Amino acid sequence: MQLQATRPYAGPENPDLKRLLSELASLRNQLTKMESGNDALKDDNPADRKVLSDALASVRSYRELKFQESIYAAMLQQLTIASADEAKEAPLVQQIDVALPPDKKSKPVKSLIALVAALAGGFLGLLWAFVRRTVDKAQRDPESAAQWAAMRQAWSLRNAVPRI
Repeated sequence: MQLQATRPYAGPENPDLKRLLSELASLRNQLTKMESGNDALKDDNPADRKVLSDALASVRSYRELKFQESIYAAMLQQLTIASADEAKEAPLVQQIDVALPPDKKSKPVKSLIALVAALAGGFLGLLWAFVRRTVDKAQRDPESAAQWAAMRQAWSLRNAVPRI
């Protein structure tokens, strides 16, 4: 893992890279010696073979343990870097002033608006009733009815003629 992590940025003359390569070569030599030593003991005592195979198994377990430890260390380092980066970032929205209820109610007063609306509606309703009553009376009167008919006809002719 260290060798793979070092290779992208280290040149061939880097002392750390040379050290890692030599350690890797020595570990491979020891592994080949142990594996070939297993073949050399074929004629020997079965107890020696069992000890040698147990030693080989423990070496493999140790190698797997070291591999898992290096992965854990790399992930832990990435986690600490990520949490430090997250702590550096300031929040996008920051509360500057805490909201408090007002001491005095704001204007306009709702009840005043409702009262004015009710009065205006009543006034418009009365005006509509008076106008409607006047129109009905005028239509019942024959003289006024003729005037209303002439006005309707003039209005319909005015709307029927296209404007240029």
